[in-house]
Amino acid sequence: MRNVLIVDDHEIVRLGTILILKQITKELTVTEASDFHEAVRLLRVQPFDLVVLDVNIAGGDNLQMIDTIRLRQPKVKILVLSGYEEHIYGPRFIEAGADGYVSKHSAHSEIKLALQKVLNQEKYVSPAVKEIMGQETKPLLSMRETEVMQLLVKGRSIAEIASQLHIQVSTASTYKLRIMEKLQVSNVIELAEKARLIGHK
Repeated sequence: MRNVLIVDDHEIVRLGTILILKQITKELTVTEASDFHEAVRLLRVQPFDLVVLDVNIAGGDNLQMIDTIRLRQPKVKILVLSGYEEHIYGPRFIEAGADGYVSKHSAHSEIKLALQKVLNQEKYVSPAVKEIMGQETKPLLSMRETEVMQLLVKGRSIAEIASQLHIQVSTASTYKLRIMEKLQVSNVIELAEKARLIGHK
């Protein structure tokens, strides 16, 4: 019997995941958690073979969520099932120790394949993430862009950022636009959330 913990704050996602899991195996016991604090409590008292984890969830703390789970159950398999962009988050969570990362926007067949592989003690890395991880690419944000992003997240205005970094206000504005485009966000609140999840303080 496989014991699976699904950690997601949307009931419909948990139900959909259960349906896909039941297509893979009938030998299944599923436990559900709607936030990360509840998941940690369950991990302390019950052994699991697999944790299906949404990273944008109450009580979560970016990449450290993987370490928190491993601290409780070192051998448990972790599949991140997230609505966030695979090309940005997939490599980071795989490198942090997750056994797989699959987007909620993926086809049913891909989500099923990811669950199947991780349940069978294999890693799941999508072709897109595999290609990114195999490339010798420079970081998504330059050092200067990272500095600007960190100041934006701290609530600094464009004028304050320009003054602190000794650059023109127009240059600071250009950096902000470029960062928003690269991370596919439309405001500073979304930017702060993405920065937290990918480990930028």
